[in-house]
Amino acid sequence: MPKLGKKKRREARKRAEALVTEVENRSKFLTGLRTVLKYFSRLDYKSDLEKFVPDLGEAFGTPLEVLHIVGEELGKKLKKQTEQAFEILHAMWDRGSREERLVACQILQRVAPVASQQVEEFVWDHLHELGNWEVCDALATKALGPILLHNTSSHLSKVKKMVKDKDKWVRRVGILSLLS
Repeated sequence: MPKLGKKKRREARKRAEALVTEVENRSKFLTGLRTVLKYFSRLDYKSDLEKFVPDLGEAFGTPLEVLHIVGEELGKKLKKQTEQAFEILHAMWDRGSREERLVACQILQRVAPVASQQVEEFVWDHLHELGNWEVCDALATKALGPILLHNTSSHLSKVKKMVKDKDKWVRRVGILSLLS
């Protein structure tokens, strides 16, 4: 997929920065987030996703580059408001779209250094709701991997259980989190 041009990257950052001002009003924030994600969606990208991500679920076709920018900007703000961050993150995850879940993983990565316990709880809460390799890999590498990096011994028993789980996505999270 071709990269976004400078103009589109600037626009994505600007829209994400504007969205940050809405975090106080969860409903307005979630609506605004979907609007931004749909604005940058592309049918050709969605078509490619459907080919390469079996069990894709709800997806708008927003390129990863946009998701990274949006997640980065939101993560900067929510890192300073962890209680509010996790309310928003759970709501984003529960909405179920590929894009919202991948942005949530980006935010989790930025929040992890200041709220590792809450990130870990978030992962365990949503571990059996992954559905495809793209979301699975993002959760493992963006959220759980960085936590394990600093507390490997305390989490190893949990990861061992994950690797033996009957759910293939849980097993995959366990393996990837160790490799992250």
